Amino acid sequence: MAATATDNGWLIRETPLHHGGWPFGAWVETDELIAIHPVSQFSTYEMQWTGTRLRLGGTWLNLFSQPTTVSVRGPQALRLVSHGAVLTILAQDLRIEAQRSGHIDFSSSQLEIASSGVLPAQQIALGTVSGRLLLFPDAASGATKLGLTAEARTLSGFPLPNGLMTDLHGVRLAIALLASGERTAATFLDAASYGRLLVQDASASLGEQPRAPRISVTGAMTLPDRNGTVSLTITGWRDLARNLLDRPDLESRLSPDIQTLLQGVLRKMLAAPAGRDRPISLSAPVVNGHLTLNTQVFSVLTQGPSEAP
Repeated sequence: MAATATDNGWLIRETPLHHGGWPFGAWVETDELIAIHPVSQFSTYEMQWTGTRLRLGGTWLNLFSQPTTVSVRGPQALRLVSHGAVLTILAQDLRIEAQRSGHIDFSSSQLEIASSGVLPAQQIALGTVSGRLLLFPDAASGATKLGLTAEARTLSGFPLPNGLMTDLHGVRLAIALLASGERTAATFLDAASYGRLLVQDASASLGEQPRAPRISVTGAMTLPDRNGTVSLTITGWRDLARNLLDRPDLESRLSPDIQTLLQGVLRKMLAAPAGRDRPISLSAPVVNGHLTLNTQVFSVLTQGPSEAP
């Protein structure tokens, strides 16, 4: 495995391997591993992974009937730099299963993700995370090259407009990155490999209660300009409206025209009969990766709640 990684441009440093598992299975383990992929004439990204207590293998039953399993204990750190964007991921108790089809299942008790550089400086923490990476290295232009489905029990520090943050629950994500026309962009870690992002499901609840307000987002963006359209569907809008009216810090950071319109819309919603408490759907443009909320977007709500399509 290390030899293959070295052939692909990685620099590997690891502590001596330990062997074990007999007679119930077989595994190899290293106490510490550092893998570095520097920028070169053949690669536009830099990546470094620092891991502890990495184990490859398992019981005989798993080895013969299940995909290759990699489990790591203790803190893990991954740093990726590409085209000025910096992404850092810290994980605890990470488990990875490499499927024979090339798909990768993963789970972790906790993930911390931070972005910087040309990306907005943000930091979030996810609890009880699981998901799957779908990899298609030979995808034709316009076809899915990388897919991701994931769930998290909690998400702390989710950024809101104007520097605000909130905590989310029951987070779900399903996205697909479509291959670009760049025939030389063969790696999954090169942004030039992708020409379009599809968000099939990005949803979360604003509380732990079963009937807590929930927001779902779908949409598409062209890459690398990050322009497109998203659609939002809000359920439990009545409770959400009450919460917004109780957040003067949020209202005060909106522009005056949107603030005035939003206050009127929310009060009209609260006055609506209880039987009309159905999902609300609206669409908004995305420009340079930023959701554009203007009075035309909010004016959709002045007609009152309507059923989501």
